[in-house]
Amino acid sequence: MKKMVFVAILLLLFYSVQVSSLNIRLATAAEPVRILADGSVDPPTAPITHDGDLYILIGNITSDSDGIIIERDNMTLDGAGFWVQGSGTGITLSGRNNVTVKNAQIRGFSLGVLLDSCQNIIVFGNNVTENGGYGIYLSGSSNNNVSQNRVIRYSDAGISLNYYSHSNSIVGNYVAKDVYGGTATGIGVSLSDSNTLIGNTVSNSWIGIYLGGCSNAFLRDNSVISDSQTVNPHGLNVEGEEGNMLHYIHDIDASNTIQGKPIYYWVDKTDMIVPSDAGFVALINCSRITAQNLKLTKNWISVLLFSTSDSTISNNEITNSYYGMWLYASSGNTFSQNNMTSCDGYGIFLLAGSNNNRFVGNNVTWSNYAGIYHVGSLGTILEGNYIANSYYIEGLGIVISQSASVNLTGNTVSEFPTGIVLGSGGNTLIGNVISTTYGSGIVLSSGNVLRTNTISASEYSITVFATILDPSSFVNDVDSSNTVNGKPVYYWVDQHDMTVPSDA
Repeated sequence: MKKMVFVAILLLLFYSVQVSSLNIRLATAAEPVRILADGSVDPPTAPITHDGDLYILIGNITSDSDGIIIERDNMTLDGAGFWVQGSGTGITLSGRNNVTVKNAQIRGFSLGVLLDSCQNIIVFGNNVTENGGYGIYLSGSSNNNVSQNRVIRYSDAGISLNYYSHSNSIVGNYVAKDVYGGTATGIGVSLSDSNTLIGNTVSNSWIGIYLGGCSNAFLRDNSVISDSQTVNPHGLNVEGEEGNMLHYIHDIDASNTIQGKPIYYWVDKTDMIVPSDAGFVALINCSRITAQNLKLTKNWISVLLFSTSDSTISNNEITNSYYGMWLYASSGNTFSQNNMTSCDGYGIFLLAGSNNNRFVGNNVTWSNYAGIYHVGSLGTILEGNYIANSYYIEGLGIVISQSASVNLTGNTVSEFPTGIVLGSGGNTLIGNVISTTYGSGIVLSSGNVLRTNTISASEYSITVFATILDPSSFVNDVDSSNTVNGKPVYYWVDQHDMTVPSDA
């Protein structure tokens, strides 16, 4: 009898060990777990139980590749707080409709949750962490809801909507990079229209919220914040195809904040004053707007003008933005006495038909690529501006390209590798003071007029950008009132039988 009991105990122990081993195998899968179109789970040993359309995790899943692939519609996957961990994609839905994924812990994949060509999907209450590239990624997926998720530690984007993902709701998510450095985006919307972002908190990303090549986004109560350790944070970035105003038409009210300060994103406004508590200013198809005495920081663009005219931007303090001020097709505006510092791209960026603007008495310091970059515009006055210092060897003080009738008078360009670049003709430089650490003081194309400019150059004073086989490309009107290191410039065109003075 005792022997039989002993044998029985051994059998029970053996069975217990086998069950424990089986449980370990259930939690570890070399291949993904699939919820098939017929409702079955493959492999059947996966730690998922289901009752009708409800599938519930009853253990952690660790995969050598993807985690869970859902191949059926009209169902709910409840993670019940368990982990799905692996190296490919955590939870994949492709071509699915009416599926809910909730309460899962998704970690360690290159992409946490993928919605590809899906509709009516709910991604709710998940903890998506330490997924290398993207936390939650929508491609060609519309009318979905992504809400109340915690998405942290990503290298590309926390939540990303791409390639015609229209009319989605992104609500109440906490998105935080938490690993410093890189160029990650918190919430990104690209080529996707009519999406709604409400009540999201985005923390410590290089770009907080990105709207690119899309229209009719609706933003309410979103907060973009960054701490002192985040390198060059930028709150809201709106970009579009050149000339396409629809890509700048969004409904973004002052309930949205950057560093706790309201966003003023105005469309079709006239004769208004931007409130003094502004954190970011965008003027789209506006006229006669005044923005003054503002303190703007940690933006992609601190002051954005698209098709805006006859407005005054003055006495503002702008720091730690990529662009201090950005203009497109905006004419007849005045920018005066603004201070822009530590812009990791450009202080002032003006392009494409922004004509007859005045920039007077502005200070632009430590802009990495260019202090003022001026493209495709006419009749600009640049007067008495102070442009100084660049961290980059490519840094340019003032660039005039594809533009004419630009008048540069009394500006100071100091400690840039290259001082002033005139990449097109028909412009006038009078009384500017230029000092360079290396590179060229002035780079000239043909057809410009230079008077009383002072150049202090450690390497090249004046460089002519010309076609060697075309002598006319060297022709400029540069008289001896211009000096290099205190000595006159003799830039002679069509002169004969003369001797260059000894003080040249």
